[in-house]
Amino acid sequence: TEAQRGHERLEQSRLLAMAALEARTAGRALPEALSDFFGRNWTHHLLMIALREGSGSPSWNAALGVADSLLALLPAPGKPPRPVGSTLQSLREPISQVLASSGITGDAALETIRQIGHGLESLGRGVEPAVAKVVPAGVAPAPAPTPGLRLVSDKDRLDVNAEDLALFR
Repeated sequence: TEAQRGHERLEQSRLLAMAALEARTAGRALPEALSDFFGRNWTHHLLMIALREGSGSPSWNAALGVADSLLALLPAPGKPPRPVGSTLQSLREPISQVLASSGITGDAALETIRQIGHGLESLGRGVEPAVAKVVPAGVAPAPAPTPGLRLVSDKDRLDVNAEDLALFR
């Protein structure tokens, strides 16, 4: 029973994290480094917060703030690009905390932050870097639907107890 509850909490937390991600990134073209950060590290961080503290906690709101601040750096159509450097520098510590929850620390964290900044600056200059759709880690694309029903086993060869069938009916 405890294992089932734990699994349900994990799934609920995963859904909360994915909903927060979708609400912020739907329809946006993001630089590859930022897309990867959101799809892997940020959603993992949110999932852990949801499991430990809940989705109304100050940590949850702080993590949402990190995402919103990063997304505010994306160039808006018809507006001059915002400088990325100073804002990204002020977000360095919160971004490092998000990365640390995924095991990315030290030089690797600094490199990830640098890549995010580079991608945002490139977009601001009008250079189209590799742009990716955000896909959370561990989420496989939905398989193509298969039309109709198909027989997957010979039901005559199944070992079935007739009393069980009556009980299930």
